[in-house]
Amino acid sequence: MVFAAYWSRVSAALMTLYLAYIFLYQGNNALSEHVYPQHCRSWSGWKRAAAYFPAKLHKTADLDPAGTYLFACHPHGIVSFSSWLSFATEGTGFQNLFPGLKMHVLTLTTNLRMPFMREYLLLHGLSDVSRETCLKILSGGKGQSIMIAIGGATESLYASPGTMDLVLRRRTGFVRVALQTGASLVPVIQFGENELYSTIRGSSSSGLQRFQIWMEHAVGITIPIFWGQGAITSIGFLPKRSPINTVVGAPIAVPRFAGDIKSPEGLNLTQEYHNKYVKALQTLWDTNKCKFSKDSVDLGLVE
Repeated sequence: MVFAAYWSRVSAALMTLYLAYIFLYQGNNALSEHVYPQHCRSWSGWKRAAAYFPAKLHKTADLDPAGTYLFACHPHGIVSFSSWLSFATEGTGFQNLFPGLKMHVLTLTTNLRMPFMREYLLLHGLSDVSRETCLKILSGGKGQSIMIAIGGATESLYASPGTMDLVLRRRTGFVRVALQTGASLVPVIQFGENELYSTIRGSSSSGLQRFQIWMEHAVGITIPIFWGQGAITSIGFLPKRSPINTVVGAPIAVPRFAGDIKSPEGLNLTQEYHNKYVKALQTLWDTNKCKFSKDSVDLGLVE
Protein backbone atom coordinates (compact mmCIF):
# COMPACT_ATOMS: atom_id res chain seq x y z
CA MET A 1 0.00 0.00 0.00
CA VAL A 2 2.88 2.34 0.73
CA PHE A 3 4.31 1.70 -2.71
CA ALA A 4 0.90 2.28 -4.30
CA ALA A 5 0.50 5.62 -2.52
CA TYR A 6 4.05 6.63 -3.52
CA TRP A 7 3.43 5.69 -7.16
CA SER A 8 0.14 7.57 -7.15
CA ARG A 9 1.92 10.77 -6.03
CA VAL A 10 4.68 10.30 -8.60
CA SER A 11 2.13 9.72 -11.38
CA ALA A 12 0.20 12.84 -10.37
CA ALA A 13 3.40 14.90 -10.37
CA LEU A 14 4.45 13.59 -13.79
CA MET A 15 1.01 14.28 -15.25
CA THR A 16 1.09 17.81 -13.84
CA LEU A 17 4.47 18.43 -15.47
CA TYR A 18 3.23 16.94 -18.73
CA LEU A 19 0.13 19.16 -18.77
CA ALA A 20 2.26 22.21 -17.95
CA TYR A 21 4.53 21.27 -20.85
CA ILE A 22 1.54 21.07 -23.19
CA PHE A 23 -0.18 24.29 -22.19
CA LEU A 24 2.57 26.55 -20.85
CA TYR A 25 6.01 25.58 -22.15
CA GLN A 26 7.61 24.40 -25.39
CA GLY A 27 5.02 21.70 -25.94
CA ASN A 28 2.61 24.49 -26.78
CA ASN A 29 4.89 25.59 -29.64
CA ALA A 30 4.91 22.12 -31.16
CA LEU A 31 1.38 22.69 -32.42
CA SER A 32 2.63 25.17 -35.00
CA GLU A 33 6.37 24.44 -35.25
CA HIS A 34 5.89 20.93 -36.81
CA VAL A 35 9.15 19.79 -35.19
CA TYR A 36 8.14 16.18 -34.54
CA PRO A 37 9.55 13.48 -36.85
CA GLN A 38 6.77 12.05 -39.01
CA HIS A 39 7.62 8.38 -38.44
CA CYS A 40 4.00 7.27 -38.26
CA ARG A 41 3.08 8.56 -41.72
CA SER A 42 4.67 5.62 -43.50
CA TRP A 43 3.53 2.87 -41.12
CA SER A 44 2.61 -0.16 -43.24
CA GLY A 45 -0.65 -0.60 -41.33
CA TRP A 46 -2.12 2.42 -43.10
CA LYS A 47 -2.00 0.63 -46.44
CA ARG A 48 -3.98 -2.21 -44.89
CA ALA A 49 -6.43 0.34 -43.48
CA ALA A 50 -6.83 1.85 -46.95
CA ALA A 51 -7.50 -1.61 -48.39
CA TYR A 52 -10.42 -2.05 -45.95
CA PHE A 53 -12.69 0.36 -47.86
CA PRO A 54 -10.77 0.43 -50.29
CA ALA A 55 -9.46 4.01 -50.36
CA LYS A 56 -7.62 5.39 -53.39
CA LEU A 57 -5.96 8.71 -54.27
CA HIS A 58 -6.25 10.12 -57.80
CA LYS A 59 -4.43 13.10 -59.27
CA THR A 60 -5.61 15.08 -62.28
CA ALA A 61 -2.53 17.28 -62.69
CA ASP A 62 1.12 17.33 -61.64
CA LEU A 63 2.13 19.71 -58.84
CA ASP A 64 5.50 21.41 -59.16
CA PRO A 65 7.53 20.61 -56.01
CA ALA A 66 8.96 24.13 -56.17
CA GLY A 67 5.54 25.57 -55.36
CA THR A 68 3.48 25.82 -52.19
CA TYR A 69 -0.06 24.49 -51.97
CA LEU A 70 -3.21 24.69 -49.90
CA PHE A 71 -5.22 21.48 -50.38
CA ALA A 72 -8.89 22.27 -49.68
CA CYS A 73 -10.84 19.06 -49.01
CA HIS A 74 -14.56 18.33 -49.25
CA PRO A 75 -16.60 16.89 -47.62
CA HIS A 76 -15.53 16.61 -44.00
CA GLY A 77 -17.79 13.63 -43.37
CA ILE A 78 -18.15 12.21 -39.86
CA VAL A 79 -14.53 11.21 -39.22
CA SER A 80 -12.63 12.30 -42.39
CA PHE A 81 -11.12 8.88 -43.07
CA SER A 82 -10.21 9.90 -46.61
CA SER A 83 -8.25 12.95 -45.45
CA TRP A 84 -6.39 10.86 -42.89
CA LEU A 85 -5.46 8.02 -45.22
CA SER A 86 -4.54 10.21 -48.20
CA PHE A 87 -2.82 13.18 -46.54
CA ALA A 88 -1.84 12.36 -42.95
CA THR A 89 -0.42 8.96 -43.92
CA GLU A 90 0.99 7.14 -46.92
CA GLY A 91 -1.95 4.76 -46.96
CA THR A 92 -2.85 5.76 -50.52
CA GLY A 93 0.65 6.72 -51.71
CA PHE A 94 0.67 10.52 -51.52
CA GLN A 95 4.45 10.85 -51.90
CA ASN A 96 4.47 8.60 -54.96
CA LEU A 97 1.90 10.78 -56.69
CA PHE A 98 3.22 14.14 -55.48
CA PRO A 99 6.96 13.79 -54.89
CA GLY A 100 8.72 16.69 -53.21
CA LEU A 101 5.67 18.04 -51.38
CA LYS A 102 5.85 18.34 -47.58
CA MET A 103 2.31 17.77 -46.39
CA HIS A 104 0.89 19.03 -43.10
CA VAL A 105 -2.68 18.14 -42.21
CA LEU A 106 -4.26 20.84 -40.04
CA THR A 107 -6.80 20.14 -37.32
CA LEU A 108 -8.53 21.89 -34.42
CA THR A 109 -6.25 23.01 -31.61
CA THR A 110 -8.48 21.11 -29.15
CA ASN A 111 -7.46 17.84 -30.84
CA LEU A 112 -3.82 18.70 -30.14
CA ARG A 113 -4.49 19.43 -26.47
CA MET A 114 -5.56 15.89 -25.60
CA PRO A 115 -2.83 14.23 -23.51
CA PHE A 116 -0.97 11.49 -25.41
CA MET A 117 -3.30 11.81 -28.39
CA ARG A 118 -1.39 14.98 -29.31
CA GLU A 119 1.88 13.04 -29.65
CA TYR A 120 0.16 10.50 -31.89
CA LEU A 121 -1.14 13.31 -34.14
CA LEU A 122 2.14 15.24 -34.10
CA LEU A 123 4.04 12.12 -35.19
CA HIS A 124 1.82 12.11 -38.29
CA GLY A 125 2.78 15.72 -39.07
CA LEU A 126 -0.45 17.35 -37.92
CA SER A 127 -0.51 20.98 -36.83
CA ASP A 128 -3.23 23.31 -35.59
CA VAL A 129 -5.41 25.11 -38.13
CA SER A 130 -4.84 28.63 -36.81
CA ARG A 131 -4.13 31.42 -39.27
CA GLU A 132 -0.64 31.88 -37.83
CA THR A 133 0.25 28.23 -38.43
CA CYS A 134 -1.07 28.33 -41.99
CA LEU A 135 1.01 31.40 -42.82
CA LYS A 136 4.13 30.01 -41.10
CA ILE A 137 4.06 26.68 -42.93
CA LEU A 138 3.29 28.10 -46.37
CA SER A 139 6.06 30.67 -45.95
CA GLY A 140 8.55 27.90 -45.19
CA GLY A 141 9.88 27.34 -48.70
CA LYS A 142 9.52 24.98 -51.65
CA GLY A 143 7.05 22.14 -51.45
CA GLN A 144 5.38 23.23 -48.21
CA SER A 145 1.73 22.22 -48.30
CA ILE A 146 -1.20 22.18 -45.92
CA MET A 147 -4.51 20.32 -46.02
CA ILE A 148 -7.67 21.81 -44.55
CA ALA A 149 -11.15 20.31 -44.40
CA ILE A 150 -12.86 23.57 -45.30
CA GLY A 151 -16.33 22.71 -43.96
CA GLY A 152 -14.91 21.66 -40.62
CA ALA A 153 -16.99 20.24 -37.82
CA THR A 154 -20.09 22.11 -39.00
CA GLU A 155 -20.09 20.11 -42.22
CA SER A 156 -20.22 16.85 -40.29
CA LEU A 157 -23.80 17.78 -39.33
CA TYR A 158 -24.73 17.62 -43.02
CA ALA A 159 -22.97 14.31 -43.70
CA SER A 160 -25.35 11.65 -44.93
CA PRO A 161 -25.21 8.86 -47.53
CA GLY A 162 -26.27 10.02 -50.98
CA THR A 163 -25.50 13.70 -50.32
CA MET A 164 -22.73 16.18 -51.05
CA ASP A 165 -23.76 19.23 -49.01
CA LEU A 166 -20.82 21.54 -48.36
CA VAL A 167 -20.19 24.39 -45.94
CA LEU A 168 -18.26 26.68 -48.26
CA ARG A 169 -20.26 29.73 -49.29
CA ARG A 170 -19.03 31.89 -46.41
CA ARG A 171 -15.70 30.12 -45.81
CA THR A 172 -13.15 32.56 -47.22
CA GLY A 173 -10.33 32.28 -44.66
CA PHE A 174 -8.46 29.68 -46.72
CA VAL A 175 -8.51 32.02 -49.73
CA ARG A 176 -7.07 34.85 -47.64
CA VAL A 177 -4.24 32.55 -46.50
CA ALA A 178 -3.48 31.69 -50.13
CA LEU A 179 -3.41 35.37 -51.09
CA GLN A 180 -1.12 36.29 -48.20
CA THR A 181 1.38 33.56 -49.07
CA GLY A 182 0.98 33.11 -52.83
CA ALA A 183 0.17 29.43 -52.34
CA SER A 184 -1.86 27.72 -55.04
CA LEU A 185 -5.32 26.47 -54.13
CA VAL A 186 -5.88 22.78 -54.83
CA PRO A 187 -9.52 21.58 -54.81
CA VAL A 188 -10.03 18.05 -53.48
CA ILE A 189 -13.23 15.99 -53.54
CA GLN A 190 -13.42 12.91 -51.36
CA PHE A 191 -16.00 10.73 -53.09
CA GLY A 192 -17.53 8.18 -50.74
CA GLU A 193 -16.69 9.88 -47.44
CA ASN A 194 -20.36 10.56 -46.69
CA GLU A 195 -21.27 6.93 -47.39
CA LEU A 196 -19.27 5.51 -44.47
CA TYR A 197 -21.87 6.18 -41.77
CA SER A 198 -25.62 6.39 -41.58
CA THR A 199 -26.79 9.55 -39.81
CA ILE A 200 -29.78 11.37 -38.44
CA ARG A 201 -29.88 14.92 -39.75
CA GLY A 202 -32.05 17.49 -38.01
CA SER A 203 -33.76 20.20 -40.02
CA SER A 204 -32.45 23.75 -39.64
CA SER A 205 -35.32 24.58 -37.26
CA SER A 206 -35.29 21.34 -35.23
CA GLY A 207 -34.31 21.13 -31.59
CA LEU A 208 -31.60 18.62 -32.50
CA GLN A 209 -29.96 21.01 -34.96
CA ARG A 210 -30.17 23.92 -32.53
CA PHE A 211 -28.55 21.81 -29.79
CA GLN A 212 -25.76 20.65 -32.12
CA ILE A 213 -25.03 24.22 -33.23
CA TRP A 214 -25.06 25.39 -29.60
CA MET A 215 -22.53 22.70 -28.72
CA GLU A 216 -20.26 23.80 -31.55
CA HIS A 217 -20.35 27.43 -30.47
CA ALA A 218 -20.00 26.60 -26.77
CA VAL A 219 -17.17 24.05 -26.80
CA GLY A 220 -15.97 23.94 -30.41
CA ILE A 221 -17.15 20.40 -31.17
CA THR A 222 -20.18 18.92 -32.89
CA ILE A 223 -22.13 15.81 -31.94
CA PRO A 224 -23.59 14.22 -35.07
CA ILE A 225 -25.80 11.18 -34.56
CA PHE A 226 -24.33 8.35 -36.60
CA TRP A 227 -23.71 4.61 -36.82
CA GLY A 228 -21.77 2.26 -39.06
CA GLN A 229 -21.18 -1.45 -38.74
CA GLY A 230 -19.84 -3.59 -35.94
CA ALA A 231 -17.01 -6.10 -35.91
CA ILE A 232 -19.46 -8.96 -35.38
CA THR A 233 -22.81 -7.14 -35.60
CA SER A 234 -24.58 -5.30 -38.38
CA ILE A 235 -24.63 -2.03 -36.42
CA GLY A 236 -21.68 -0.44 -34.65
CA PHE A 237 -19.19 2.39 -34.91
CA LEU A 238 -16.80 0.96 -37.47
CA PRO A 239 -17.07 2.67 -40.87
CA LYS A 240 -18.90 0.77 -43.58
CA ARG A 241 -16.77 -1.00 -46.20
CA SER A 242 -17.54 1.39 -49.04
CA PRO A 243 -15.06 2.74 -51.64
CA ILE A 244 -13.40 6.09 -51.02
CA ASN A 245 -11.91 7.93 -54.00
CA THR A 246 -10.02 11.13 -53.23
CA VAL A 247 -9.62 13.20 -56.39
CA VAL A 248 -7.05 16.01 -56.38
CA GLY A 249 -7.82 18.76 -58.88
CA ALA A 250 -5.51 21.06 -60.84
CA PRO A 251 -3.93 23.91 -58.85
CA ILE A 252 -5.37 27.41 -59.04
CA ALA A 253 -2.53 29.94 -59.15
CA VAL A 254 -3.03 32.72 -56.60
CA PRO A 255 -0.93 35.92 -56.60
CA ARG A 256 0.71 36.99 -53.37
CA PHE A 257 -1.04 40.08 -51.99
CA ALA A 258 1.26 42.17 -49.80
CA GLY A 259 -1.33 44.75 -48.79
CA ASP A 260 -3.96 44.72 -46.06
CA ILE A 261 -6.08 41.65 -46.72
CA LYS A 262 -9.03 43.39 -45.01
CA SER A 263 -8.81 46.46 -47.26
CA PRO A 264 -11.35 46.91 -50.09
CA GLU A 265 -8.74 45.63 -52.56
CA GLY A 266 -7.98 42.62 -50.38
CA LEU A 267 -11.66 41.82 -49.91
CA ASN A 268 -12.31 42.08 -53.65
CA LEU A 269 -9.41 39.73 -54.40
CA THR A 270 -10.66 37.30 -51.75
CA GLN A 271 -14.10 37.18 -53.34
CA GLU A 272 -12.64 36.89 -56.85
CA TYR A 273 -10.50 33.87 -55.99
CA HIS A 274 -13.22 32.33 -53.85
CA ASN A 275 -15.49 32.44 -56.90
CA LYS A 276 -12.74 30.90 -59.04
CA TYR A 277 -12.27 28.17 -56.47
CA VAL A 278 -15.97 27.31 -56.28
CA LYS A 279 -16.14 27.14 -60.08
CA ALA A 280 -13.09 24.83 -60.24
CA LEU A 281 -14.56 22.62 -57.50
CA GLN A 282 -17.84 22.32 -59.39
CA THR A 283 -15.94 21.38 -62.56
CA LEU A 284 -13.97 18.75 -60.66
CA TRP A 285 -17.23 17.32 -59.33
CA ASP A 286 -18.96 17.31 -62.72
CA THR A 287 -15.97 15.66 -64.38
CA ASN A 288 -15.69 12.80 -61.87
CA LYS A 289 -19.14 12.21 -60.39
CA CYS A 290 -20.19 9.63 -62.96
CA LYS A 291 -17.04 7.63 -62.23
CA PHE A 292 -16.99 7.79 -58.44
CA SER A 293 -20.48 8.74 -57.22
CA LYS A 294 -22.81 5.75 -57.21
CA ASP A 295 -25.96 7.85 -56.93
CA SER A 296 -27.20 10.82 -58.92
CA VAL A 297 -26.07 13.42 -56.39
CA ASP A 298 -25.75 17.17 -56.83
CA LEU A 299 -23.03 19.18 -55.17
CA GLY A 300 -24.72 21.78 -52.98
CA LEU A 301 -23.48 24.72 -50.93
CA VAL A 302 -25.70 24.76 -47.85
CA GLU A 303 -23.81 27.45 -45.94
